[in-house]
Amino acid sequence: MISVLIITRERVELLQKCLSSLLGQRAPLPLQVVVVINGEDSATRELLQKFPTVEVISLPEPLPPGAARNRGLAGLKGEWTFFIDDDAQVPPGYFEYWHKTVRALPNAQVIGGPDSSPPESTGVSRAVSIALSSPLCTGATHRRHRPRGLKAVAATEAILTSCNLWVKSLWWKRGLQFPEDFRRGEETVVLQNILKQTPEMWWVPGLVVWHERRKNLAALTKASWGGGFHRARVLSQQGGPLWFWFAPLFVGLHLTAVAMPPLFEFLAILWLVGVSAVSLLLCFEVRQLKLWPLVVFLHWGILFSYGVGFLQYQWERTSE
Repeated sequence: MISVLIITRERVELLQKCLSSLLGQRAPLPLQVVVVINGEDSATRELLQKFPTVEVISLPEPLPPGAARNRGLAGLKGEWTFFIDDDAQVPPGYFEYWHKTVRALPNAQVIGGPDSSPPESTGVSRAVSIALSSPLCTGATHRRHRPRGLKAVAATEAILTSCNLWVKSLWWKRGLQFPEDFRRGEETVVLQNILKQTPEMWWVPGLVVWHERRKNLAALTKASWGGGFHRARVLSQQGGPLWFWFAPLFVGLHLTAVAMPPLFEFLAILWLVGVSAVSLLLCFEVRQLKLWPLVVFLHWGILFSYGVGFLQYQWERTSE
């Protein structure tokens, strides 16, 4: 059996697409789908009546994502737990591809793959997906968003994403849980704890889910800021690679515009040339050259917002 765990609240249309994609295709093993409604939400309860096989856990008050996930772990029956976000969908043939992957990696404890924007995405959503797949925008985590390659790769949490994550359920039976006070990045702590005990964590480029992107710049800025804030929190508690400091350093470089204008101009031109070249290549790969200027701009917006969130956490931490 496969257990699927979804956390949701007030995203009825997206959840319906997610569940339809899960239940609308043949799986190699029986599916146990558990939906945790994270707070009062009558519209979602009404929707779930259309999916009688789905098990529902309703929480009276909204909890942080990790706490909500923990409430759903106890009743899982499958050998594997599949975590997917309520705004994601599995494409046709996903479960069959996963089953082949598991047979090829019999000792695997964690398996994950990238996410990509749905095929019908256009405009800002498609440009966001392209920007996220750039190593000059998201660093080593760009693999989370770029389904490129054929072979499974030994993974760390840096290239695994909670919207497309498979974990052997025995870890929950051993007492492993998500941190309950994290607003984002709670899966990072779980994956780091698993990696301390086994190297059998894998990223599989062909195991793709379709994930809705932010459709406007305000929502993207907020999400990027939150990503930086909570990544800084994880680093302060769990440690991690130094390259996560690139975004806050990028913010700091803007200060040279006042202190050392010639240096700023040089660095800005260097950065712009590099980002423009990479963006052009990525847009060419997906035949979206008209999005090239927007993708270049999104590099700056995502990096800057992420860096500000990162620095804000550091400031609040030192001010305590």
